[in-house]
Amino acid sequence: MRTSGEVIREMRTARNLSLQFLANGIMSREALNKFELRNTSISSDKLFTILSRMNVSVEEYLIQLEANYYIEKKQIEKDFIEVLNKKKDSTLFINELKHKFTLSNDPYYYLKYCQFSLELAVKNQSSLTDLKNEIEAIKSYLNRIDHWGIFELTIFSNCLFVFNIDYILIVLNRIKNKVTSYTEHTPDLKKKLYYFYLNCLILFTKMNRLDLFPVVLPLVKQLSEDPSYMYYRISFNIFEKIYIEQAQFSLESIKKELDILDYLGYSQLGEDIRDTLSGVSSFIYEPNEKNQLEK
Repeated sequence: MRTSGEVIREMRTARNLSLQFLANGIMSREALNKFELRNTSISSDKLFTILSRMNVSVEEYLIQLEANYYIEKKQIEKDFIEVLNKKKDSTLFINELKHKFTLSNDPYYYLKYCQFSLELAVKNQSSLTDLKNEIEAIKSYLNRIDHWGIFELTIFSNCLFVFNIDYILIVLNRIKNKVTSYTEHTPDLKKKLYYFYLNCLILFTKMNRLDLFPVVLPLVKQLSEDPSYMYYRISFNIFEKIYIEQAQFSLESIKKELDILDYLGYSQLGEDIRDTLSGVSSFIYEPNEKNQLEK
C-alpha cells in the first residue's frame, strides 16, 4: 500500500500545483516536502485542509491510498447481492469470505460472512438457531463501536431482525441526533440511511408495530425533500399509506406510485415492492381483532 505522502504528491503534481502554493498557511514548504517524500506525521486537520485546497474529497484520497483494498471490497459488496439473489454459488462465496479473513484478519470479511449467513437464512426461511455465534459476533462488534460509520450502519440495517425493538429505537434516536446533519455532504451515507429507514418500516410492518411509523416516516420525508431522490419520496408515500390505512391497505392503494416506477422504466423495482408488500395485510390486524388474538 502506498503512503499518504506519496498519494498527496501524486495528486499535487497531477494538478500542477507547487509545494509553496499547497503549503501556504498550512505548514512550511519544507514540512510538506518531507511529508511527501518521507511520509512524516501531520495532523488530520492539516491533511483535510490540503485535500480541500486541491479540491479532492476524502473518499477520492482514500481510494487512491487503498486502491486495491477498496476495489476488492467493492467487488465483495457486488458479489454479496448476486449470490443472495442466487446468481452465484453461496458456498464458494462463504468460503471466500472466510479465507480472506484468515489471510488478513480484517473483521470486515468475517462480519460480511455473518451478515450473509443471516440474510441467506431469512431469505430461505431457515432457522437462525445454528447461527448464534454469527449473531453474537455482529452484536458484540457493534456494541464496541461508539461512533458508527457507513459500514456499521449497513451491517445493522441488514440484520435488524436479530435486534429487539428497544435497541433499534435507541439507534434511530442516535442517528437522528448525530448523523442526519452530515447527509447533505455525504451522498453515500444518505443512501445507506434511506435503506436503514426503509428496512425499519418493513420490519415494523411485519411485526404489526405501525405505532412506530411516526418515528421513522419524518426521517424518510426529510431525506426525500431533494427532487433527485424521487424514489425516497415514493417510498415515503407508500409507507405513509400503510400507516394511515392499516388493515385496509392493499396494493391498489399504491397503484399511482407503482405506475410511476413502471413509466420511468423501473418495472423490476415495482415488482420487488409488490412482492414485499403483497401480504402486508396479513401482518396488520384491526384493533379489535388484535385484542382478541392476545386474550
